[in-house]
Amino acid sequence: MAARAVPALVAVATMIAVAMAAGCGNSFFGMTSSSPTATPTATASPGTGAFLYASNFNDARIAEFVRNTSTGALTLTGTVTAGATGGPKGLAIDPSNSYLYAANFADGYVYEFSINTDGTLSSIGKIVSGTNPEAIAISPNGQYVYVTNFGNGTSGTVSEYSIGSNGALTSLGTVTGLSGPVGIAITPDGSYLYVADNTAGEIWSYVINSNGTLTLNGAATPSLGTTTGTPEFEVATSDSSGEYLFVTDLSTGAVAGFMVSSGTLIFNGTFTTGSVTSQPLGMGLAINGGNYYLFTANLAGDSVSAFSRLAANLTLLNAVTGPNGPTGLAVDPQGAYVYTGDSGDGTVAQMQINGSCGQVLCTPTTFNTESPANPSAGTSFVVMTN
Repeated sequence: MAARAVPALVAVATMIAVAMAAGCGNSFFGMTSSSPTATPTATASPGTGAFLYASNFNDARIAEFVRNTSTGALTLTGTVTAGATGGPKGLAIDPSNSYLYAANFADGYVYEFSINTDGTLSSIGKIVSGTNPEAIAISPNGQYVYVTNFGNGTSGTVSEYSIGSNGALTSLGTVTGLSGPVGIAITPDGSYLYVADNTAGEIWSYVINSNGTLTLNGAATPSLGTTTGTPEFEVATSDSSGEYLFVTDLSTGAVAGFMVSSGTLIFNGTFTTGSVTSQPLGMGLAINGGNYYLFTANLAGDSVSAFSRLAANLTLLNAVTGPNGPTGLAVDPQGAYVYTGDSGDGTVAQMQINGSCGQVLCTPTTFNTESPANPSAGTSFVVMTN
C-alpha cells in the first residue's frame, strides 16, 4: 500500500497512507463482479434517518445502529464483516435506502449489502474496484455508483458501476489519468461528478452520461483556486441561488468553496476551520431553523467546526471539541444532529444542532461501534438512511 499524506483512519496509530473516504488509484483490477453470496430481498427503510452505519477500518467491520429520530440517540444492533482488516473506509446508501456499499482500501473490493427492514445488513456479494479504493458516490437517480481508487498515489482511477435489480454492481468501466484521487461528489441534479485528486492538488470535473459513464469536462481546477493544495473530501449542494462545491484541504486546515456553472468550477475562496493543523476531512450540510450550515470533522483537532453558509461563502461560527480523531461526518435528514466516526476511540459522536447549549453545536454524546467496546476499532466513516 502506498504511503499517503493523511493520517490513516486507525484508532491508536497514525498510518500515513493517502486516501480519503466519504477517496484512491490507477490500476483497475477487473471488470466483473464476484458471484453473490446471497440474494436477499431488500425493503426500503422508513426514510427518516432511522438507521446509521459506521465503518471500522482496523477490524473490517461495519457497525449497525438504530437511530431515535427524535433524540438522535443510537442503539448498536450488531456488526457485519466487510473484507480485509485495515480496509473498510467509504460507505454509501442508495436513494431508496435499499442497499449499502462499502469500499475496502486493503483488498480492492466494493462490498454490497441489502438493508433489511430492521436496519441489519445482508451480504449480496462484492466486486473488484481499483487499487486502494476509498470514497463512494451514488447518482441521485440511484442507478450508478462511482468509487475513487487512490492506487499508489501516482496512477489513480475512478470505477464506474450500474446497480442491478438486487443491488449487485456491474462494472461500466474505469476512468484513468488521475494521480491520487480521494473525495468524490455529484451535483444534486445528477449532471456532474467531481473528484478531489489529493496527490495532484486538483479537482477533476466529469459529465455523467445517460448510460452512467463519465466524460472529462475540461481541464482540472487547482483545489485552492490559483494554487494546488491537498484536497480530501467534497460535498456538492444547491439552493435557489445556484450550485456549489466545497472541498476540505488537509494541509491548510481550510475549506475551499466553488460556484458551479454548467459543470465548470469557479473558485470563491478558502475558509479556515479555526486552525491550520486541524486536518479537516469529512463534511456535511444542514438546514436548521431556516439557516444553512456546513460542518467539518477535524481529525487532528479532535473537533467539529460549524460554519454558516451563504451561497459559496462560509463563516466560522464555533468548533466543538470532544470527538476523538473524527474522520467521516453525516447530518441526519431532519438537520438536527451531526454524527462523526471517531478513529481515536472506536465510537460515533452525536452533536445536536442549535440545542440548549447556546452554540450551533453542543457537546457530543458518544456510542461504541462494537460490543464489547473496542477503542482500537479505527471507526472511520458514517452514513445513514434518508
